[in-house]
Amino acid sequence: NWKSGKSSSYLRHLDEIATFLGVTPNYLISGSVQFDGKDPIEDEVVKIFRSLSKHNQRLVLSIIKAIAIEP
Repeated sequence: NWKSGKSSSYLRHLDEIATFLGVTPNYLISGSVQFDGKDPIEDEVVKIFRSLSKHNQRLVLSIIKAIAIEP
């Protein structure tokens, strides 16, 4: 019923569902990601990361993981 538009009862729980899943309410509705603007550096990193090829994303991820485990 939610997909067909016959029911919108989920809307009152949308924020809670989004928080639980770690996404924005907009993502649940539209599938698109909107940055919250709370951390401009994080937002910029995510935007740049998404613009990379899958190969380069894997390279960046391996670099980040290596940096994260340094003492």
